[in-house]
Amino acid sequence: MSERQDQDRFQEEVSRDRGGAGQALGPGMGQGPFGLCLSTLEKFLLKRGFTLRETCDRLTGVVWTVCGRADLPGEVRYPSPAYHYNARDRGADLEAALAAAAALLGLAPEVLAAQAAGVALMPPAGFACRLCGSCCTSMPDAFRGRLSYEEVAWWRSLGLYRILRLVGVEERAGHTLYTAWKNPKTGKFFKRCPWLRALPGGGRGCGIYEHRPLKCRSFPITREHAEWSHCRAFEHFPVVPDGGERRGEGREAAAEEG
Repeated sequence: MSERQDQDRFQEEVSRDRGGAGQALGPGMGQGPFGLCLSTLEKFLLKRGFTLRETCDRLTGVVWTVCGRADLPGEVRYPSPAYHYNARDRGADLEAALAAAAALLGLAPEVLAAQAAGVALMPPAGFACRLCGSCCTSMPDAFRGRLSYEEVAWWRSLGLYRILRLVGVEERAGHTLYTAWKNPKTGKFFKRCPWLRALPGGGRGCGIYEHRPLKCRSFPITREHAEWSHCRAFEHFPVVPDGGERRGEGREAAAEEG
């Protein structure tokens, strides 16, 4: 798929869903190609209110991600998805993490597995993309961050070298780290997302929309995450003083667009 086709698809999907009763299909929506992996499980946990931290085992050199939630006993622990450890079985690590998460949430592992990938990509209620591109310019992780092995493997399987050439590959003792997005001429991170493009109908969209990273597909994790990134997707859905939410009267409100 060409970059122009990606842009057209992005604008088509956002416009289509704005015209319906549902939420707009912005940068964080749609079912991705990754299925269930450690990265999608992590996004699921974050959207279920878990917080995470990373810790390094000095004996093995493995960086572990530890997820927990204040109202739940115990934690979910797994190797950081951003590191591809040559000697580890990512499938077995996923199975162990899934079992631990399911136990904490009181679900059968197969039930959690069926839910996780979809929930990981579902934005918060009221999200309606305005094509402002702020998430691509204000969220540093969008263009100076890490990628998972599954994302890179997917791009390789499709022969998407125009994307892969901007991926940094750091071979280290026992593992590989993938980063994006890097200028292949300088080896340095871009100062903004190189895939952000002006759309023919106005606004800004993604030049690799069909093949964008998981971090972009899952944006935003919460409304606060969106606002921290200067995302305007909730401007039609203001918070009222009593803590509830109500529809705004802007032209972007879904009630007026149906």
